[in-house]
Amino acid sequence: MAAAMETEQLGVEIFETADCEENIESQDRPKLEPFYVERYSWSQLKKLLADTRKYHGYMMAKAPHDFMFVKRNDPDGPHSDRIY
Repeated sequence: MAAAMETEQLGVEIFETADCEENIESQDRPKLEPFYVERYSWSQLKKLLADTRKYHGYMMAKAPHDFMFVKRNDPDGPHSDRIY
């Protein structure tokens, strides 16, 4: 599967916004700008999901004494500590 990941290229497809009705003159139509959507293959999506699950699994497997609490210097933030 790793070999398949290396050979696949990230694709960027261009989609245009929806066209206006045809009966409106071309002068009145706003200029449509394309927007770009990055496409992923199935194997890239599977790898992305597996990597996020690995991190959560790592956090769940740590023993409580392995965690280190670090005070944050952000009094306006909702949390006062970070876990590492």
